[in-house]
Amino acid sequence: MSAVESKDSQYATTERIRLALTNEGWIYLIILLFVASGGLLRNINLLILLNGLMAAPLLVGWRLCVIMLRNLKLRRSVPKMAFAQRPVDIIWEIKNERRSMASWQVVVNDNCQPIEKRFGWQRPLPIRILFPLIRPNETVFQQYRILFEKRGQYQLTNPVISTNFPFGIINTSCKLDETALIHVAPPVGKLIASWDRRLLSRATGFASMKRKRDMQDEEFFALRTWRSGDSLKQIHWRTTAKYSTPMVKQNDTRTDK
Repeated sequence: MSAVESKDSQYATTERIRLALTNEGWIYLIILLFVASGGLLRNINLLILLNGLMAAPLLVGWRLCVIMLRNLKLRRSVPKMAFAQRPVDIIWEIKNERRSMASWQVVVNDNCQPIEKRFGWQRPLPIRILFPLIRPNETVFQQYRILFEKRGQYQLTNPVISTNFPFGIINTSCKLDETALIHVAPPVGKLIASWDRRLLSRATGFASMKRKRDMQDEEFFALRTWRSGDSLKQIHWRTTAKYSTPMVKQNDTRTDK
């Protein structure tokens, strides 16, 4: 986990529950109306009885779907800071406060999008997390990972919790007014082997400062611009004439002795 420190938000409760028919539910409703109209027009008692039996799943499904989302508390834990090109873990927590009934097939739909417009990624990234079973008086955790390619500020907004258990013909959902902000820092770089040798040479040089050294103990390392305090003897005149800027030879302690 690339987070420096996790930030836990407050628990959100499911209050305003909305009902809607799924695609399968609309097909089921059309068949139900067709059977009902045929039974009434033809005065066929068996079709009317069948219509009553088919209406029962709608009523039972509506009641159970509403119960599945009641008395649930949700909380999302996000990192305060992350790094680009490193995965970030987002943890969702759902607590079932009912004492006698479990919640089945609960889905949390999360959205992630950048705040700044210069990234080119404007549409929210949909994220879907499934909680198969939440027993009474139980707390369940689920997590997912996001990989941010660029630095900046990203926002997680408007999560929606829903379920269509048990028959899949009626969907109940609840939109939560909860936002979270993630600060993504630039990607962490890697030191190459030459920098390791450079650090080793510095350590060796500082350890041997007490003993006398002559010019043979040092070797040419690089050229750099002149700084205040540098000796005039170290100026490389050919490079200075080429760039019209004073350039100084930089020597380093030899480590092969």
